[in-house]
This record gives sequence, C-alpha cells and structure tokens, in this order.
Amino acid sequence: TTEATATTTTPKTTALKNPETIVIKNGEPVGGIAKLSYKQGSTVRLTVTTDGPETEVHVHGYDIEETAAPGAPAKFVFKAKNTGRFEVEAHPATQIARLDVVP
Repeated sequence: TTEATATTTTPKTTALKNPETIVIKNGEPVGGIAKLSYKQGSTVRLTVTTDGPETEVHVHGYDIEETAAPGAPAKFVFKAKNTGRFEVEAHPATQIARLDVVP
C-alpha cells in the first residue's frame, strides 16, 4: 500500500502554468480576444498558431516579437516583470490577447 500512496500524491505545479494557446483562424483569434492574467515574476508561456499567411505576433510593453505561420507556431516564454495591461497583437493591427500582470 505504500506504493499506492506514493502514486496518488499530487505533485506541486502551482509555480508553472501550462502554456496558453491562441489560435488565429481567418485572421481572427478563435473565441475572441484571450484574457491572460499572470502574477508579476511568474513565467508567461504563450503559443500562437495561425492558418493564414505568416504573421508577426507582438507582446506590447515587453517588445517581444515572434513569427507565426501555418505549421510553425510562435512560442513565447518570458518573465512577467512589468505590471499593467498589455495588448498581444498579430500585425498589422489585430488584437489577439490582453495580458494583465498584477503585483
């Protein structure tokens, strides 16, 4: 029974959040603008996929840009250092997420 107890123990994963995924279909985020919330100092993990042409994805306030293309998602991993509300945008001007970083 010692083994059964060990296998039912839940590992502590509160420090790591699963990656958020935003899907862009026909130029728009599926399900509307994603609302993301992170505590300052935590790690933001975000993947953006698209079915359309190659597009630059920009996280405002952090000045991070990655390219998303069909079969080649943009992947972001960064520390949430700056507090506030920031847009995540698929260029030229489509907001796909709102990133809130709270103290």
